[in-house]
Amino acid sequence: MQKTKKDKKTSNGKKVALIVANVVFYIVIAIFYVCAIWGLVGRFSGTDTFSFFGYQMYVVATPSMSRINPEYADFLDGHNEQMQVGDLILIRSLPADEALEVYDIVTFRMGGQTIVHRVVDVSADGQEIVTRGDANNNTDGTRTRDEFKGKFVANVGSTAGQIVGFVQSTYGVAAMAGCGFVVLGVNLVLELIKRKEKTKTIEPPDEEPTSPDTTVEEA
Repeated sequence: MQKTKKDKKTSNGKKVALIVANVVFYIVIAIFYVCAIWGLVGRFSGTDTFSFFGYQMYVVATPSMSRINPEYADFLDGHNEQMQVGDLILIRSLPADEALEVYDIVTFRMGGQTIVHRVVDVSADGQEIVTRGDANNNTDGTRTRDEFKGKFVANVGSTAGQIVGFVQSTYGVAAMAGCGFVVLGVNLVLELIKRKEKTKTIEPPDEEPTSPDTTVEEA
């Protein structure tokens, strides 16, 4: 009896572990698909990235924010939100009525690209803003407040950047599509096997022939 209970607990434990593994697997796959779709929608919409609930993801492509220029080390003292090429960064949409301050990291369009640089000067009325990359020698010039559309939230890191960059590439999209078909195919095969097992009928064992009742006569 005790062995049966242990076997039952082991079986239940395996089932729970399998369920958890499946849930984690599908969550990871879902995240990859969201990243891929996020990037593709952004491309087809004519922008660098797609806004999802007011947030955008960018993979850093240039080193303008990768280090602190020694010339501005005193000015940037304590502001070490540098980002390396390949890092994935999270940007939130900037409401039109939100004031910008010196040291904020913001996004704007320049030369057909989205630039992520730091605010280094703001006019008294908050409408004229100067930005510069932390590693650069020169500023980007003066822009009006309405040219800035996003504000830096977090640097997720280079590993996440490499993953997102891959899944948003042509090869990545093809790989994700292939994975999707494989997962669907495996699930279909498993479902067919389960149905086949359920439809199997268990044949009853052959009954032993019954002998006629034994009778006795009184002596």
